[in-house]
Amino acid sequence: MKPIFTEFLHEAAFAFHNNGGAFDVEHSRRNRYITGMKKKTADDAPRVGGFPLHWNYMLTGKGGNQTREDGYMNIVGVNVGYIYKDDKFQSLTVSFYSKNKRREQLEAIPVEADFPTDEEIQSILIKFWEEVDARYVPAKDQGVDSEVEKYVQALKESKNVIFHGAPGTGKTFLAKMVAADIVSNGATTDLTTLSPDLQSHIGFVQFHPSYDYTDFVEGLRPVDGDNGQINIRWQPGVFYKFINAAREQKSNPEATFDASWDRLLELIDSKGFIIVPNALRGEFGVELNITGDGLATRTYQSEYGQGEWLSGKGRFYSHNQMYRVYRGLPGVPAGGHDNYRKAILNYMIDHVGLILYNKLDSASQASYVFIIDEINRGELGKIFGELFYSIDPGYRGKKGTVQTQYANLHPKDTPEFYVPENVYIIGTMNDIDRSVDTFDFAMRRRFRFLNIDPKDCSSMLGELKEKTAEANMRMNRLNKAIIEHPELNENYQIGPAYFLELATLSPEQLWQDYLEPLLKEYLRGTVDEDQAIERFHEAYEGVASEN
Repeated sequence: MKPIFTEFLHEAAFAFHNNGGAFDVEHSRRNRYITGMKKKTADDAPRVGGFPLHWNYMLTGKGGNQTREDGYMNIVGVNVGYIYKDDKFQSLTVSFYSKNKRREQLEAIPVEADFPTDEEIQSILIKFWEEVDARYVPAKDQGVDSEVEKYVQALKESKNVIFHGAPGTGKTFLAKMVAADIVSNGATTDLTTLSPDLQSHIGFVQFHPSYDYTDFVEGLRPVDGDNGQINIRWQPGVFYKFINAAREQKSNPEATFDASWDRLLELIDSKGFIIVPNALRGEFGVELNITGDGLATRTYQSEYGQGEWLSGKGRFYSHNQMYRVYRGLPGVPAGGHDNYRKAILNYMIDHVGLILYNKLDSASQASYVFIIDEINRGELGKIFGELFYSIDPGYRGKKGTVQTQYANLHPKDTPEFYVPENVYIIGTMNDIDRSVDTFDFAMRRRFRFLNIDPKDCSSMLGELKEKTAEANMRMNRLNKAIIEHPELNENYQIGPAYFLELATLSPEQLWQDYLEPLLKEYLRGTVDEDQAIERFHEAYEGVASEN
């Protein structure tokens, strides 16, 4: 972090002391941490603690005029500013920008000389990290993705998992993140960024006491007849239809490659260019060709992406050439530059979810994930019936074929029923739901149970923006008090989903309308109910208790 600040200050000092406050592209390009290229997205910026850095030079001594290279970002993230009025007033600032562009200055350190001292830089860095620790850091950079990866790996290994834990811990939130990761082949954990096609690879249902086999698997349902009469016909349930869609998804090399190719073009378009490691040594830059439907590598007189082309040094790679190399053929008859094409294919495998051609069959079809929310609230034997057998991880595929209860009513072309290898199932359940006494032991054996702690999904509190730090502190203090109560334990903690209500409610309203009633339900019939509620409230408010 310190070298980044130092390089930035050198750049700022040059602008104001040697270049009249003007930004200089050529000088900037020689800087290790700051490039002169236009930045289109947060991914193009240096990142510290998960925040994109925005470099900002301000000249405030001339009518508030601000000099800033337009290419540098001014988006959600961190603004590092160098303010210069005259030789007597210079300062280094760090500010956070929220999603509504509201600027919140974190620290400003007067600079006596051209550069702050080591102690001054150290001071601003300590303040910076304290603030980062207290607020939401985007999931990927905070390490939440590594947490999600743990659950992704567990699901891949076991096929069926159940996320269980205290109320409001974000079990459904986590299930959707894991599902997005699985169906996108690791490209994203954000469900909203999936294409409509990939979103259809995720099924969702919530069990309840009246839910049954005819809803989930198949049954007889009333339908409109041609003569205006109501007829009764066999209809597949939500899980049956989902399984059929997963089984019909065939391995299609061209479609697999095209989907990844489109994602690669979108990625390069957003970044301007990408750097691809060479299979032999070094690396090279790749950008879009002039029509935007292919790839190009170009050699410049100066830094990559700037200046004039050097004649005869450009290389171009079309979709068809890349697809041929993907299938193990030469990209062009002579096979020239195929080592570059293979390096780009390796980049596509690592960054945009391309599946190796020779692994398409073993990888089977595209992945499908079915989420069953509140799985323990349904009568599982009545809902799953003979599917207990077919969802068993050891009986996936044709060896797990079952004859369903209404098989004699199936249309003639209906295939036999089995759960394919490319289907994963996630269930969620609340550990302390007193309306549910047991979980079917036959079903329990077929699922891997993973406990979800409130802290596992605390990243969702980032939606609260400036209230995130307060919500985290109140949640952690309250849960600590709950765990320490002799009649309760970790299963009674309260998760971050409850604290999202702080977006519209005051802390006291959240306590009175949501938390206190829940805690009273926990403690109903215990000896010290009133005293315990008082202690919990004191912990929630951060008040030291004499009890």
